[in-house]
Amino acid sequence: MRRVCWEWMSSPSGRAAPTAPSWLTSRPAGAVRSSAGGGRRPRRGSRVRWLKPNGGAVRLEVHMVGQPAPWSVRCHEPGGTEPMSHIRTRTRSRYRHRGRPLALLGALLIPALLGCQASDSDAQDGPSPTAAVTSAPAGENPKEPSPTPTATGVEDPCALVTRQEAEQLAGTPLKPGKETGDTCTYVAPESGPTAQVEIFSGESGKNYYDAERQLGHELKALDGIGDEAYLEDGSVFLRVDEAWVSIRLVRGNTASENNEPLTALAGTVATRL
Repeated sequence: MRRVCWEWMSSPSGRAAPTAPSWLTSRPAGAVRSSAGGGRRPRRGSRVRWLKPNGGAVRLEVHMVGQPAPWSVRCHEPGGTEPMSHIRTRTRSRYRHRGRPLALLGALLIPALLGCQASDSDAQDGPSPTAAVTSAPAGENPKEPSPTPTATGVEDPCALVTRQEAEQLAGTPLKPGKETGDTCTYVAPESGPTAQVEIFSGESGKNYYDAERQLGHELKALDGIGDEAYLEDGSVFLRVDEAWVSIRLVRGNTASENNEPLTALAGTVATRL
């Protein structure tokens, strides 16, 4: 008969592991199914299992569920009367070394926490961000920055060119002007000939003029109209101070026939800016 070893988890009160029962040494190790000592079955909550042979010995492990106390191991020789000394097992070693990662983590977190506390104290000792703000003297209003000059328009671009003036330029009756932002458009009815008059004021007028310049269109300077004025086939451009206005005519005739009416209308619009 081989030597039999078993593991027993000591009780919370520190009671020593029991000695091997007499019946455990009187039968082959493979015949023992479960026991918690004294020939009795393990109490409820225990787990009994056979471990692999280790050096010719067979170990019986008794695990008390819910009580993570140290393990006690005893071995018994066949025919012996006293159990052998305690033997450390892998299960006990696993519980002992489990706290090492937590200890290392704590050692790393302590300097970080101390650094955060130091940063908070420095922030409290420093001057308040609002302390550097100085208020203006009583009775004085802070000066606002002057706006950058830009092209300005009028509240009603359709007021720059009336419907009657647009019809005279187009040579045909037109619908009432439709205002969209800083643009006014007069369109001929579907029953009449194709004709359209568009008035662009403010930024729209300046953008239209810049686009024609960039496209390389030939622009003729007009003297005596606003601060500057230019004419091309089907369009006229003028500026008074920072206000720009562009007028475009769509008509089914020769473009040069419209130069004189466009120039006259530009002079009229310049007086309204």
